[in-house]
Amino acid sequence: MLWSIFLSALCMIESSGNPKAIGDIHRQHAAYGIVQITSPCLQDVNRIYKQDVKKTFGRTLVHKDMLDPEKALWVCEKYLTFYGKQYTKATGKEPTARIYCAIWNAGPQGYKRLALTDKYWKRFSEIYKQIEKQQAKETS
Repeated sequence: MLWSIFLSALCMIESSGNPKAIGDIHRQHAAYGIVQITSPCLQDVNRIYKQDVKKTFGRTLVHKDMLDPEKALWVCEKYLTFYGKQYTKATGKEPTARIYCAIWNAGPQGYKRLALTDKYWKRFSEIYKQIEKQQAKETS
């Protein structure tokens, strides 16, 4: 799995690549930006990576910041990195793209509920393959 293609596919599935997207407004936690970051996700990253957040951005990140693709992708990578390591600690296995998708779509324990994320995974896989083919064409 190429991380750059993974993130590109995530952007497409979450917001169709729209960095200003605001979704899930009918739910308890709206989702913001290109990868649709919710309050619990942002709070986790601000708490877990407190020093990195302040060093990188000079302050705690807020929802409005998630409309900036650079900040949103930074948060996404930190979240997936942390919970991917938690998955490895719990299972002794390295996370795959499938596991990262489950964590992103269903939360830190999403890998325990793979069936709930099957539809998301199928759509993600299709988009990933399309991006992969497009990049292969561009480099040949």
